[in-house]
Amino acid sequence: MDLRAILQIVLPRKRAILFAGLVFALLAFFLSEMMPIRYGSTGLLMLDAPKDQATETMTRMTDIDVLLSPSLLADVATLPALYRSQDLVPALRLPWALMGQLPATLFGYKTGISLGGSGDSGSSLGPRSRGGASSHIDGIVGYLRANLKVTGDADSRVIAIRLAAGNAGLAAMVVNDLMARYIATDYEARRTAITAPQAWLKAQAAAAAQDAAAADAAVLAFRHGHGVFASAQGSYADITLSREWDLLSAAKQQLSEAELSQNLIKSGFDDASALSPQVQSLREHLIEMSQRLAAVQASAGAANIDQQALQNQIQTLRRQMAVASGKALGSVGERVAVAQARVDALQAEVDKAGVAAAGVAENQFQLQQLLTSAQNKHAIYDNVLARLHDVELAASQLNRAQIVSPATVALHPEATRTALCVILGFVMGCILAMTFFVQRQLFKALIGSVDDLTDLLRVPNLGCLPIIGSRRGTLARLALDHPHGAIAETLRGIRLRLQDSAPGPGGSVILVTSAERGEGKTSVAAAVALRAAGDSLRVLLIEGDLHRPSLAEDLKMGKGLHGLEAAVSGKLHRESFLEIHAETKLHCLFARGAAPNAITFLDSRGFRRLVEDARSVYDLVVIDGPPLLRVPDPLVLSRLADRIIWVVRAERTPQRIIVEALKRLPADRRALVATIITGAPKRLLTGMGFYAGYSGRRPLPALPDRSDTAWSETGPR
Repeated sequence: MDLRAILQIVLPRKRAILFAGLVFALLAFFLSEMMPIRYGSTGLLMLDAPKDQATETMTRMTDIDVLLSPSLLADVATLPALYRSQDLVPALRLPWALMGQLPATLFGYKTGISLGGSGDSGSSLGPRSRGGASSHIDGIVGYLRANLKVTGDADSRVIAIRLAAGNAGLAAMVVNDLMARYIATDYEARRTAITAPQAWLKAQAAAAAQDAAAADAAVLAFRHGHGVFASAQGSYADITLSREWDLLSAAKQQLSEAELSQNLIKSGFDDASALSPQVQSLREHLIEMSQRLAAVQASAGAANIDQQALQNQIQTLRRQMAVASGKALGSVGERVAVAQARVDALQAEVDKAGVAAAGVAENQFQLQQLLTSAQNKHAIYDNVLARLHDVELAASQLNRAQIVSPATVALHPEATRTALCVILGFVMGCILAMTFFVQRQLFKALIGSVDDLTDLLRVPNLGCLPIIGSRRGTLARLALDHPHGAIAETLRGIRLRLQDSAPGPGGSVILVTSAERGEGKTSVAAAVALRAAGDSLRVLLIEGDLHRPSLAEDLKMGKGLHGLEAAVSGKLHRESFLEIHAETKLHCLFARGAAPNAITFLDSRGFRRLVEDARSVYDLVVIDGPPLLRVPDPLVLSRLADRIIWVVRAERTPQRIIVEALKRLPADRRALVATIITGAPKRLLTGMGFYAGYSGRRPLPALPDRSDTAWSETGPR
């Protein structure tokens, strides 16, 4: 539902809404004037600052819970001045006429009634109330829990404690005593919570110190017992092993070089001469002599004497080289032997150092375990010392809370805020009234306006008729008594629109029905017929409701013995069953309830012939049919009608009922439906098919009497 729909529901009922607001405002005014006189007193308590914001919030909530704890309030309730006082609970300011009709307490307040006896009052907190002292203290604790307001700001360390009571001195005394008891209780609880942990931590610190000292002594004894000492480069065994490995590597390098030289000399490699200076010198001399010999042979021939001398020298040089090479080979062999001996000696030293290093490694592992154990024990000792330091620091700050502003005795009572209560009462009344009207419209889905009805059925609306009070009479009576009044003009407008629907030269046949009973269809049928007859039209009113005929009783007519059933049978003259209204000359056919089967009767040839004959004689034929959702009779009657008037009760008939009733009509008959809203409130009449009337002061001349002739004496129109 949008805002426009809500305004359509609310605005027409603005007077009722304003009236509800005024009633609630008046009620709020009287309630505010009857509220008791209360004196408030406030004290401020400041706490120390916690370490972080989360801890501060949790601590503040805990402090508020402790301040409102039943045990602490019970201690406050034992104060003699509070226990014997009768002024703790405020008294309602009730009128004297209500004093004797109310109990001693009402909504937790005293009514001001004295029950007699010294010091006895109507309060349930009196010392002599049922249950003895324990019950009395429980009553005081209950009142304090309900009226104590303990608040704390998230950005402040201050807690405000406020109490409103019937006595200003008692309120201040309770707040101050509560803060003092809280500080004492908090101090004792903190002292008890710190003393035992402090003694236990001291014992744990002493034990941890002994364990750490014992671990250090074990490490030192292991070092001395196994000779496990370390330098910046590592342990001594590791250093020795590394040095021996370096010497062994150098010796192996020298051995490799000596063996290489020996192999070269043995293989006769030319470069082996480089290993001996003597061999190298002889080799160079041999090369020189060989070159000279080649030169001599080239110049002098083979028989030259110099050639023989050169050859001899060459042979001598070769023998000398062989001797020098043998000496060089022997020298290299000695070098190989010395290098091999050195390598073997160093290998033995390396093996010995490796064994020593392996033992030292095992000792180092055991030493590392001892060192780790000693470090852990030192860490435990340091942790215990830190916790002991925190506990000792907390013990030096036991006074965590202090009173920064004690509660004082209030000189004036708290204001009741009557104006605010009246405004809120008025607003609340208006809101409740609007909510009531909107919810009723939503849940019941009633017809509240012509727009609702036309949007729902998609059929035209002929007019709206107002609510008729029982003192004013019936709708038909008002239309006759005030021929130029609003109701009469509205009925004329409805009749003119109905006459326009006549299919031919004859009169119009109108069926008046509704979805359910009690919607005013019979009143509308009678009023339309009477007003049309009063306007000098020939009108016949037929009672088509054979199940519950009541039209004759409503018009105070129908004293004849015969009626509609006799007219359809055709056994009697028409003068015997027609009844004429004395004032308007309206012709009426009333049902007597004699037809055994209403459907068969209404669908008979005789009834159809009756309606067709009436169409040719009368200007308007009005049939009052039964409700459509009760019996199917209107389906038969709709076949004979030129227009169907559907009577809908405003703000009473649910929309689903109306839709269901319309679905039961044949599709070709739905086009003939036009609605009339009855029982419309005054706010729905303006501009919605209702004529307000426009008559002069002079009486109008009487109309000629043209409707007093019988049916049989009247020819076709």
